[in-house]
Amino acid sequence: MSSQAHKVPTKDAAKKRREYLCKKVGTGIGGIATAGMAIGLGCVALLLLFAAVQNIGFSRNNVAFFAFLALVPLAVAVYLGHVSASSFKEVRALSYVPPVAEQLADLPAEEILLRGSDQPMATPGELLRAASGSETGADELLRPTKRTT
Repeated sequence: MSSQAHKVPTKDAAKKRREYLCKKVGTGIGGIATAGMAIGLGCVALLLLFAAVQNIGFSRNNVAFFAFLALVPLAVAVYLGHVSASSFKEVRALSYVPPVAEQLADLPAEEILLRGSDQPMATPGELLRAASGSETGADELLRPTKRTT
């Protein structure tokens, strides 16, 4: 069994968690922004309706114009309210992805080990090879040398 056959579950877990948080935050912020716009446009519509109802020195044509003009922001506010509600519904529908530490704690030991009892990639003699071009035996590389100062 080669070490490349093992998957690294940490990277997958971190990627899943990051995607979950980005989706949750992005959708939530979008829902809050559209809710704010819906409330603002609703207030504009109410002000226009108030001006139409009070008929503050306007002619009959102006009253009808203000009433009609109030319908446009009111319709947009209702639409944005619907978009905001669907964004919040989408956030609630996201399946929870726990933090990486919790995900790794739930994995079986076989999936966490990266290189269990596999044979080493190099023999001990190859690992102790001298840096210079001369061939030096592995037993000589491990022997302590006397230092002269």
